[in-house]
Amino acid sequence: MSTSLSQEQKDRMEENRKKALALRAAKLKQQQPPAASISLSQPHQNKPIGSAPKQFYTQQSSSSQSQQPSSSSVEKRKYPTIPIKSSNEKLKYGNDLNTNKKGSLVLISRERFELVMDYHQPTIDAIKAVPGRQYDMTKKNWNFPLTQYEKVRSVLKNLQPSVVVGDLPSLVVETFVKRRYTYSSDVDLSRIQSSMRSTLMDFQVESVKYSVSRGGRVLIADDMGLGKTIQALAIADYYHDEWPLLIVCPSSMRFQWVAEIRKHLKNVNADSIFVITNGKDVIDCYSEVVITSYDLMSTFETQLLAKKFGVVIMDESHHLKNPKAIRTKAGTKILTTCKRCILLSGTPVLSRPVELHCQLKCIRPQIFNKFMDFALRYCDAKQTKWGWNYSGSANMNELNIVLKELLMIRRLKSDVLSQLPPKTREVVMLGSTTGPKLSETSEFAKILDAEGLKGLSKVNTLMSYFQETSTVKIKGVTQYVEDMIENGEKFLIFAHHGIMMDAICTAVEKKKTDYIRIDGSVKSEVRKDLCNHFQEQENCLVAVLSIKAANTGLTLTAARLVIFAELWWNPGDLIQAEDRAHRIGQADSVLVQYLVQRGTADDQIWPLIQLKLDVLSKAGLSQDDFKVESSVHAKSHTEEKTITDYFSQDDDMMLADLDLSTVENSFEVPEKKARIE
Repeated sequence: MSTSLSQEQKDRMEENRKKALALRAAKLKQQQPPAASISLSQPHQNKPIGSAPKQFYTQQSSSSQSQQPSSSSVEKRKYPTIPIKSSNEKLKYGNDLNTNKKGSLVLISRERFELVMDYHQPTIDAIKAVPGRQYDMTKKNWNFPLTQYEKVRSVLKNLQPSVVVGDLPSLVVETFVKRRYTYSSDVDLSRIQSSMRSTLMDFQVESVKYSVSRGGRVLIADDMGLGKTIQALAIADYYHDEWPLLIVCPSSMRFQWVAEIRKHLKNVNADSIFVITNGKDVIDCYSEVVITSYDLMSTFETQLLAKKFGVVIMDESHHLKNPKAIRTKAGTKILTTCKRCILLSGTPVLSRPVELHCQLKCIRPQIFNKFMDFALRYCDAKQTKWGWNYSGSANMNELNIVLKELLMIRRLKSDVLSQLPPKTREVVMLGSTTGPKLSETSEFAKILDAEGLKGLSKVNTLMSYFQETSTVKIKGVTQYVEDMIENGEKFLIFAHHGIMMDAICTAVEKKKTDYIRIDGSVKSEVRKDLCNHFQEQENCLVAVLSIKAANTGLTLTAARLVIFAELWWNPGDLIQAEDRAHRIGQADSVLVQYLVQRGTADDQIWPLIQLKLDVLSKAGLSQDDFKVESSVHAKSHTEEKTITDYFSQDDDMMLADLDLSTVENSFEVPEKKARIE
């Protein structure tokens, strides 16, 4: 038997269903908090440290009855108020009692901190009870002694919830308020060998003492040219009993570190220094010092960890800026497991503070282990619809104070200029090569030693060798140039052969860096414009210059670094080239670097330059000298002949007087077979 419903019953059921749905929707709406929005009637406040509670935002609700909100459809804005003890307070403060104020406490020195907050009279009246308070007219902020930190917190807490102020981070409190970390300034450096101690300048001694007082876990962030290498070796020597020593550096600097060790650490046997040059090397288990590049470090990670280095030096440590990079992960494991770690970088942060965290974590993993705390406080971290953004910066002065107290020492050239000579020379070793060598068995030696070979023929042969040396050095030079560009500092680089200058320009373009080039083909009227461009444009970092065509008449004092990719026979030409940066208008000390590669003509040319300049100096005709690195001299084996063995005084004068265009166009390198014949 079927039952049918009348239309009236159906309508009643549909009405009841709609009422039930409406009732359910109303209950759900009551359970959800209304949408929050910042009150437009209040001025924009600085972002507080941490998140403010939801009740400090104006709450609004919309009515579905009409598009235009009415006074009955919008909730009245409610603000928490400061408890009022008398009607006089209400009369005195007026609307200030009903205003949400946000601020933060920030460290401004090793002894004081400040309250960063917009004007608020009740807060001002409250903090007047704090002893030692001061008002900064420039910043319009109040600051206090760190000894009154808890007092200030207590005063501000009494103003809640109308006033919300973020505390100092726990790192700052532990370091400066509770003084958890203490360091002795009385450090005995007698453990460092005397020959090295005698070469240290006063500010370098200060750096070594600072590093030892911090337990040998530091970041030396001195400006370029202030001797970070020798400082690191002195610290390593202080902890010599804890070796083996690992040195990680850019690939172009590996053999430079070998030269520096042999120069300064006389107690280290040369045979105990092992340089990793390729992925097939096997680390000698008896090596006292191991030197590798950042890329090879990740390849040899397992072997390096197994060797258990007691002391680790990482040169240009900003290579560890990306926490996701393979080399950063490998470097972090090595640095956090060794007892002493010394990081070196003149530019520890290339663009933003977030790049610093990995380095800090490597040095003091117990303190800087929470990335998010660091990002919120110092990187102005913000959450966007694409995820967290850490590219900003905040509280930089506080971060600087914290780092200098805990682990970083940094001096600019201007800070120690009185201790520096106006010009400093360095020899940078590019490493060994399989290229041509001037020995009894080489093709060049056979030609030079042939009977009857005189004058221009000798010069022709040697210039062929010089040009082939240029080809051999290209790889090492371009690697070094790319590494220097990453430092972000302007520099001049001199070369002689066109093939070398072309290679340098290609390397600069590869790094997408603005540069100028001046060689013999550039007209005089154009040179002035190029020099002005280098001097005035901050993003123009490199000047590629010809030793003979651009060593006079140019002013390029915007650079404090001069690099010679190739050598030249006449030291006078080199000095003139150096003085493109070291001249009137230069306020800083100039660093001059000569790139030398063993197994090439450099082994012979460099001693010849030194010899010539020494003669001029003794005659009172020059105050310069090139005696900066004895280790670059070629070994004086009796079976090896040098340039001075092959050339008479007249030949040498002919060589020194050669014109650039003559050398480039006339003395091209012939085929090897033709040369032998």
